Amino acid sequence: MQAMLALVSISSVVLTFSYELYNTGQHLEDQFQLIYCALANMPWYLWDRKNKQIYYLLTAQMQNDVSLYVGLNTQVNRKSLITVNIYCLIKIVCIFFC
Repeated sequence: MQAMLALVSISSVVLTFSYELYNTGQHLEDQFQLIYCALANMPWYLWDRKNKQIYYLLTAQMQNDVSLYVGLNTQVNRKSLITVNIYCLIKIVCIFFC
């Protein structure tokens, strides 16, 4: 009974922490995607030469992927959240029941 309670406690802490961490990483990626879309839809062709140069510089920099990374180059977003949580749950179950 105590092992099951410990398993549930640890699992809930791991799930909550990892969800918040990976949700933050996904939010960062989403915000940069929104900024890039807004930048791409601007009427830049009406601007003067100096502003066009700034626009080109910004769009070139925004094309790079922006992501959070933790550990050994593990990307922090919702796709990797599923993989990490499944791995952690299997590891916890093996520790307590194997």
